[in-house]
Amino acid sequence: MTSDLQTAGLELTYTAREAAALLGRSYSWLDQRCRRAEFVRPDGTAIEPSRSPGGYRYFTVEDIKDIVACCYRHRWYTFDELNAVFRQLATDMQGGVLPPVDNPGAN
Repeated sequence: MTSDLQTAGLELTYTAREAAALLGRSYSWLDQRCRRAEFVRPDGTAIEPSRSPGGYRYFTVEDIKDIVACCYRHRWYTFDELNAVFRQLATDMQGGVLPPVDNPGAN
């Protein structure tokens, strides 16, 4: 199944706050580990998120996969946490339906 993003030639990305929520951790947790280059691939290279022109970090699906695998290798994640992130990534990549936004003023 091809998502609308893939059809348009775009790549799914997450802001640092979105990535932290997806990973089930705080923004501070993600930020500190990125700054200290604690997220590494099995070959030892650091996982470095991309930066927007304004300097904000953003993460691709591959970045998230590499980060969650690193967390699992370091035992910062349980197997269930690992699976939960991969499940959410799969849903997002297939153009999953977002939950409705609570809007108490709407009728």
